[in-house]
Amino acid sequence: MTDSTKIQSPKQSHLQPNISQTDKMTGYFTWPPICSYYVMTLTWIKLNFKFLFKKSGILVGTLYSILGFIATWCSLENIFSPDTTTWCKIAISSSILLGIFILSFIGMAIWYYFNNSVCVLEKGNGKKVYVRYGDFIKELKRNGERRNFIIPANRCFDTIVDDRIISTNTIHGQFLKHIYSTNLFSPDGLSSTIERKLLNYSKQQLTHEEKPAGNKNRYPIGTIVDIGSMRNNHYYLLGLTTFDQDLTAHTSKEDFVLAIQRMIIYCNKHSQGYPVVLPLIGSGLARTNISKNEVLKYLIRAFEINKDIINCDFHIVVWEKDKENTTITNLK
Repeated sequence: MTDSTKIQSPKQSHLQPNISQTDKMTGYFTWPPICSYYVMTLTWIKLNFKFLFKKSGILVGTLYSILGFIATWCSLENIFSPDTTTWCKIAISSSILLGIFILSFIGMAIWYYFNNSVCVLEKGNGKKVYVRYGDFIKELKRNGERRNFIIPANRCFDTIVDDRIISTNTIHGQFLKHIYSTNLFSPDGLSSTIERKLLNYSKQQLTHEEKPAGNKNRYPIGTIVDIGSMRNNHYYLLGLTTFDQDLTAHTSKEDFVLAIQRMIIYCNKHSQGYPVVLPLIGSGLARTNISKNEVLKYLIRAFEINKDIINCDFHIVVWEKDKENTTITNLK
């Protein structure tokens, strides 16, 4: 990840990179990758400071409890010389405690920073809910064991990726481009498949004034279309967003909650026990006006409320480049 910073002085320190001709024209330079990495790491530590502090405190407390237990059988006074004063002993013990705490904090930070997957819910039947950093699009392109993928879409289930109806920057847009490039579907073929599978669903017929372009059938919030499989990857489109007259996608908080509930119920009926992989639904261009951390916490609560009907593993994928502003720790 790069981090652009405004140049404050014409002088260039040894930490600053050479400025390209383009950068000279704009007045900006780009930090070297190693500097950006340090900045991202420090930002992540700041975001997770309370969690790391708590974990380190628990570890240090456990170590001191063990030492206290050992002290009941053998005295630890022998580690000090006979002429050591009480205040000196307190100072040495405090220094050791602080040193252990700092080392524990560093160890915890390293462990959780590189541990990209966390189990946040475990059901008695062995099924679990995981949260991990990664790239959802790369996940659905990868072949492996059978998995079900949830793809957030608009409620009209449009199929044209033109940066007007569907943006290429969204998961929906990138997914459609992927399946078109592999010849699993064409845009018209996918539209026909979706219309056929939703034939018996209730829908609202939109006018041209209500939606100037794209499909005119709007389906209920949380409608899911199973469009089939490619190799071992099975795809579910989740109707989440609603277009206005300007073709801007919106999702209310109420609709978001309802869509997640219906998604969990659907997966309980149709996943066949295979893992379900989903992105951080509700963030990005869905415009729910909810922060990514709040979205993630709500998803976990939704799974906790519905844990009695969970019959497969769920994997929530947080975009790996959001690591410095979206935490997956302390979600239980």
